[in-house]
Amino acid sequence: MAYRLTKRDDDVIVDRTETAYTKMCALIIQNTQDTMFTLDLQECARTLSISYRQVIRVMNRLLQEKLIKKVKKKYYILDYSALYANTNENYFFYE
Repeated sequence: MAYRLTKRDDDVIVDRTETAYTKMCALIIQNTQDTMFTLDLQECARTLSISYRQVIRVMNRLLQEKLIKKVKKKYYILDYSALYANTNENYFFYE
């Protein structure tokens, strides 16, 4: 199966076949410290090559599904295994 990949000028490779939801779940898992999601949402949008508005929609969906919770301006993972189940295990960001 051929993957549609896009290489941006800042050396980030984006898989265009995955949904924003799947990509965001993977990004949240990789940027969590002690159940707290540590990445700025603007940075998430830039990293995933999606709009900030789409990031907000995905985060609201995760909040409604009770996979994460928001306390002030911070997000915490409530159900790590369900969040991981929503990801494609081949889609993780590597440095």
